Amino acid sequence: MRDHVWGIVFGFGIYSSVSLIVAAIHAMTGEMCPGWITPLPHFAYFASAGIWNAYLYRKEPETLPLSDEQLTQYGSLIQSYKTIIANVRKARVR
Repeated sequence: MRDHVWGIVFGFGIYSSVSLIVAAIHAMTGEMCPGWITPLPHFAYFASAGIWNAYLYRKEPETLPLSDEQLTQYGSLIQSYKTIIANVRKARVR
């Protein structure tokens, strides 16, 4: 929860969910709702901007470099994926 990406996703999630709820209420009633429901997406966007600014001014947590064992594991995974893709391509050509 300390990563900047998490803050961006959290802000967009709040804004999108509130906007979707308000749009669903408008669709169900068939008319514009009372004055307190209509501006909710604007307030949600304002709250999201506050969340984004809070995460912007926080220090990004430090990530440790990969160990040699992890690099070897990732290298073998990449090689196996390349083999799978090559086999799929060969199978599609036939």
